[in-house]
Amino acid sequence: MIDVEIADPQKMREAFDPDGQLTTANTPKLVDQVTPAQLKKLSILLREQGFDTPESKHGFTSAAINRDILSAKELTKDEASKVIEILQNGAADAD
Repeated sequence: MIDVEIADPQKMREAFDPDGQLTTANTPKLVDQVTPAQLKKLSILLREQGFDTPESKHGFTSAAINRDILSAKELTKDEASKVIEILQNGAADAD
């Protein structure tokens, strides 16, 4: 038998604003999001490695963390650290 916990309906309603949009103000933070300092560092390092379009930046970053992203703001703190480390070690130049 599988034990399934059903979410409290009231808490589920509170997680959405009046327009039906999920609001982070009422939802728990599950992971640490990328910091402004990490975003700045990523931008500089990606540009230095020749990733000068949003598509190339997001493509490289998605490959480095093994999941698709559309914006660096979607990264977790740990994912950003991983990409920064890869870029600092020159892995972007590897063939």
